[in-house]
Amino acid sequence: MKILFLCGSLEPGRDGVGDYTRKLAVQLVRNGHSITAVAINDNYVKENLTEIQLCDGMNLPVLRLTSTSSLQLRLKQLNEKVKAFVPDWLSLQYVPYAFDKRGAPLYLGNYLNKLESNASWHVMIHEPFIAKQKSLKNKLMRALQMSSLRLIKRKLGPIVFHTSIPRYNQLLTEISVEARLLGLFGNITVPENCLPAKRTTGENKITGLYFGSAPAAQYHPLFAQKLKEFCEKNLLPLELIICGKSGVNGENFADEIAAACKGLHFEIVFLGELSPEALSDLFLKADFGIARIPPLFLGKSGSAISMLEHGLPLWVPLMGKDSISENLDFRPELCFHNLEDIKLMERRECISRLPHIADKFIQALN
Repeated sequence: MKILFLCGSLEPGRDGVGDYTRKLAVQLVRNGHSITAVAINDNYVKENLTEIQLCDGMNLPVLRLTSTSSLQLRLKQLNEKVKAFVPDWLSLQYVPYAFDKRGAPLYLGNYLNKLESNASWHVMIHEPFIAKQKSLKNKLMRALQMSSLRLIKRKLGPIVFHTSIPRYNQLLTEISVEARLLGLFGNITVPENCLPAKRTTGENKITGLYFGSAPAAQYHPLFAQKLKEFCEKNLLPLELIICGKSGVNGENFADEIAAACKGLHFEIVFLGELSPEALSDLFLKADFGIARIPPLFLGKSGSAISMLEHGLPLWVPLMGKDSISENLDFRPELCFHNLEDIKLMERRECISRLPHIADKFIQALN
């Protein structure tokens, strides 16, 4: 099968949907399909660029159309690419802010409808539109984002819609889009020949791993309090490793936790941004990972899925009334809410979800 993926940007490590597209594409290449990808609004290149990108040991030919050139010029080059490749499917990897900095790409449906191709359309909706909010500004943005998707549906007539989590499926019913669920795979590659992890809770200390941006400031006290309570009840030292981009919010997050746990058997370690290989190694050595979002959105977190793929138990502090098992279709049994339960959790074998998701993707197109 010949598939041409369309996304906003293809700058490695700087665009989540671009990274998702690249990993899915090379897995499909590995499975014998003919794949290429085009970024149609790339903010990371100053001029249009054709290149070969390496991912998971595979080469992927890509075209990156800079956001600084006119839509007309980009359409011309995109058309040339489509005509040369002659795809069976055009797959749009959609998130509103990837195609419009304000988050309302009303032009996109008409724009892509001008492509000269007989290929069938597939749309993966990574983020649909914002939920209902009280402010007039947000109500207007919600309406514009809903209109953007309605136009894509009407102009392109996609045969298959996918989205990643049940919550997004619920939102899409409001605009009469029937989407199938296609879960995410992790954004950190699981090492080949990775042996099942035998380690459970550490003998000398318990190590928790926080990877990614910090939670919203309103939740900092909750994380700090739960960690403090655990340290007060347990003599075994707790080490918290924080890695990834932190920024001011991340620094405030760490400071609040450190202040709450001062004088207890607790240590906090900053590692900053790490390579995927170093992150994978940490996932294999830690005792538990930490999710920064509630169960409703766990399935859209590449970092959470990555930790679960590495067999790492996942602490989910922000539970609310939502059920993990009803919102997460991958290893919900490895997720827990009460931090005390880490003493009962055991690591699981490593398993990459990517091959399964790639097969499910092709089955839907077939």
